[in-house]
Amino acid sequence: MQWNGAAYFGLTTRTILSNSDDYTITIRYDAFTQVMGVDLFAYLGYGDVATVEIFDRSSALVGSTTLTLPSDASPQFVGFEHDEGIGAVRLTSSVFRWSPILDNHSYGALACPGGRRRRRGLRRRGRLPGLGSRPSGEHRGCDTGVANPLFPDGCTLQDRLDVCGAGASNHGGYVSCVSHLTNELRKQGVLTTGEKGGIERCAAGSYLHPSAARRHPYEALRP
Repeated sequence: MQWNGAAYFGLTTRTILSNSDDYTITIRYDAFTQVMGVDLFAYLGYGDVATVEIFDRSSALVGSTTLTLPSDASPQFVGFEHDEGIGAVRLTSSVFRWSPILDNHSYGALACPGGRRRRRGLRRRGRLPGLGSRPSGEHRGCDTGVANPLFPDGCTLQDRLDVCGAGASNHGGYVSCVSHLTNELRKQGVLTTGEKGGIERCAAGSYLHPSAARRHPYEALRP
């Protein structure tokens, strides 16, 4: 790993790269991450072409792109969003034995769309019945037995589960997203092991309701 000082080969700020002769630097995410972004550079007078590969939390490739890094050392931004979670990003130089140069790396979980809907006074969608304060009997649902806490960003636990439901293309993707989310919340002390299991049990028993797919992405309904 190599740190570059400000003004080194035309770079205006301190930056980082891998100088291990394998052309590549990999960013791995321990915290649950759904969106990332980073500025990429080449040295002044040494234009480069970077290959960017995005992997999910099971190390499966979910996206890739190629980016030209100009020889004037100007930044080129690359970002990616994956609702089910990003596990790693691999950046590879196509020209030099060192990796693309990195700066201004940001990452985190998506803002909860349910929280934004609530602040506009609209009804939230895609709930797991029994999680929050939904009136009893509204759905023939799976009761998780878990409260619905409000996080500092104005979103609830249900809102974060809604993100999984809205972003999943199939049942397995939804269950995987919920599992990663509850693992992270258990590590943070938000959920107990039992509460995590209760949410995952309901997620595993859920199914995509064909007549309501656009309105309620995943409902934990009994047949």
